[in-house]
Amino acid sequence: MNLISNGKILSKTLTKLMNQHECVQFAIAWATSGNKVYQEILKNKSRITRSVIGIESYITEPQVLTDYVNDSRVKFVLNKTGIFHPKVYVFRTGDDWDLLIGSANMTNGGFRSNTELMLHLSSDDSSEHVFEDTCQEIDSYWKRGKIISKKEIEKYSRLYNLNTSKITEILKPALAKSKPYIETDIIPMSWSEFFNKVKKDPHHGFEKRCQLLSEVRKLFYETDEYCEMGLEERKMVAGLPTKRHPHSEWFGGMKGSGYFHQAVNNNNQYLSSALNCIPKAGKISKSLYLEYISEYKKAFLNGRHGLATATRLLAMKRPDFFVCLDGANKKQLCKDFGISEYTLTYEKYWDEIVVRIMDSVWWNEEKPKQKRQQMVWGARAAMLDAIYYAPTN
Repeated sequence: MNLISNGKILSKTLTKLMNQHECVQFAIAWATSGNKVYQEILKNKSRITRSVIGIESYITEPQVLTDYVNDSRVKFVLNKTGIFHPKVYVFRTGDDWDLLIGSANMTNGGFRSNTELMLHLSSDDSSEHVFEDTCQEIDSYWKRGKIISKKEIEKYSRLYNLNTSKITEILKPALAKSKPYIETDIIPMSWSEFFNKVKKDPHHGFEKRCQLLSEVRKLFYETDEYCEMGLEERKMVAGLPTKRHPHSEWFGGMKGSGYFHQAVNNNNQYLSSALNCIPKAGKISKSLYLEYISEYKKAFLNGRHGLATATRLLAMKRPDFFVCLDGANKKQLCKDFGISEYTLTYEKYWDEIVVRIMDSVWWNEEKPKQKRQQMVWGARAAMLDAIYYAPTN
């Protein structure tokens, strides 16, 4: 009998047992394909007898379902109540057996970054009843499961893609050192706490912030495309000095970004086509965001583009999803979110900032009834600037 608390040792042990024994069974809540254990079992799947994988919470990857499509030996379970949550691995050759049971799913996190604990029992040190009872439990799960078809995989894949932004850090080892949500100031805030925090903006006028956002919002609804706006209106949206509005640089002043200024002045078509990727209302997916970034980069053949200018435009078109991340707010925002301000990329902006915003309590609360609160609610992501802005001078 042995206790395993190290992911690498667990991975090594399971891989060794997979090659040592003739038969394998497992029952796990979730599985992902990017780990050594999964790949080893897949390579030797002829040794699988009866096994079960859960598909709740959209953590199990569609690739896993595809690998076992129409395979009667591996079934998939979706509980009607509660969550299918066992984690057990059984290996057998004749009368010899090994059994591992505990907390680790067959996921990247389970074998790498998560804190897991597994008990390793074998025919050399444990009762045969333990082995038999475990196999009976796996059989009962298997009888409840279903063989997955191609049509069901297509349905699952669409739902998986839709819910990818909600998948927890179990699948994101890169976020393993991030601050837990409960330890942040902003993510657990209620709507009333968030609204009051925004109103206390010590550097800019709350009412004037709302006025600027209202004017920009009106522009986007009255104009089909960014390129159809006048120069002064385009500058206002872009956070550049303009006669159109005295506070256009609030929510991220971009006057120091010369190449961006030039692109706005020249009405570069790619700025407009990029913003066309982002709908005026409704949900925004990561794929739409990445399409935006792809088009946005085309406006700068010299490669002089950046996260600050890209997110300024996003925050103005969809202030409910995006915050402009610039030198004045990045340090404080990243500190509270528990992420590094020095390693942010376009993709990490979505994964580490937008996802956290969408996971926040205040972001998910019902639209308030009070008119001024409704204005802020419609721009709640961009309004993070009112909380984290700190003068750089």
